[in-house]
Amino acid sequence: MIALIGLATVLPHGAICERYSTLSRVLELGALTELAHLALHALLFGLLATALSAWILRGATRPRAALALLFFVGVVVLRQGVQVLVRGARPGAEQIFELSLDSVAGALGAVGWAFADPAGARRVARGLGWMFHPALIAPLGFFALCWSRTGSWPTALRWTLFVAVFEVPAICVWLWGLRRARFSDVDVSIRSERLPLLAFAALCALGLLAGTLVLDAPRIVVSAAIGAMIGALAATFITRLGLKLSGHVGVAAGAAFALLPNAPRGALVFALVALMLVWARVRDERHKPLEVVAGFVLAALVAGVSIHSLG
Repeated sequence: MIALIGLATVLPHGAICERYSTLSRVLELGALTELAHLALHALLFGLLATALSAWILRGATRPRAALALLFFVGVVVLRQGVQVLVRGARPGAEQIFELSLDSVAGALGAVGWAFADPAGARRVARGLGWMFHPALIAPLGFFALCWSRTGSWPTALRWTLFVAVFEVPAICVWLWGLRRARFSDVDVSIRSERLPLLAFAALCALGLLAGTLVLDAPRIVVSAAIGAMIGALAATFITRLGLKLSGHVGVAAGAAFALLPNAPRGALVFALVALMLVWARVRDERHKPLEVVAGFVLAALVAGVSIHSLG
């Protein structure tokens, strides 16, 4: 079953339609074709992830999980490789989008399996928390935003690396706190322990903003730095008031709101990630429903002020 789904997933359906004139008429349906395209990706990779989840949970071991992950990643990469060969074109933004969509669809499939088999739901939720950690989603979201506004992926990559320079110190403080037992767990679940980390993150964001101004960065980069600083300060203030809002949800939702309306398909990918994290953080008992909703709302407000008003 897994092999059959994998084979069906690898077939480059869109590229085949483009290559043959009779099938290419399907592409003239515009928005309807795009919706069908997205639905097909979600269905195929969701089914593949569901089948792999069922296979893992029948004998839950790390080697089994690693093999399933390797198989899924192999199918995703192989599909894009076959599609590039059929189209005869160089990889570009479309391939990046499809890789992202396929990965998110796979995660959705794992969530679907968690609903079908609640015994493994918490493990799925914990896995999603690591897969879509803010330390990964934040630079990816910034890269997508910068690329969508500047139209140049090399420019977006350079500024993403610059942003990462200011993200690394916060990650180092987090790791140091874990090593010194200053934080009770990797998620810094205790609200009082979060305040110093959030305050330091706000300081890093301030340094980022200063760096973008000194280097005369593109306007969208400066706006994103302002958003990071506002978000970190607001999170620190809200945490001090007693509400431990979800950083996982906030970062993913912030990327989704920032990408609208220029890159709606990219926004869709990050919005799906944010919605999965809403479920995952509550299911893993890391946050209460109010805390994940607060993270979502704060992200919308920060993106509205920093990106859509100033960007």
